[in-house]
Amino acid sequence: MPDSGRPSPCVYRDGIRGWRECSYGFPQELSHYTNCVLDDEEPLETGEDGREVLRIICAAYESARTGQCADFPWDPPVWAHSPIHCWKPRLSPDCPEGPKMEDQ
Repeated sequence: MPDSGRPSPCVYRDGIRGWRECSYGFPQELSHYTNCVLDDEEPLETGEDGREVLRIICAAYESARTGQCADFPWDPPVWAHSPIHCWKPRLSPDCPEGPKMEDQ
């Protein structure tokens, strides 16, 4: 990512880059997003990339729910409006089994 001249989003302590502050990538993502908006830069990741990440998350939740491997590419059921519905389907109001109060 080119240097935009903006301050680094990482936090430094005594001149040493803090591991926790910089390792998760969120400050860098926010900095990149800001550069894209302010400087009309092309994003490194596309909407399609984000969709694939969500499919992977949903497949992981499905695997956690069933205890089985989820085949990939995996498409969530039509009633799963959020990734959590793949893990806890009864949280979805459209789940065929219907919502249950203890799951909410």
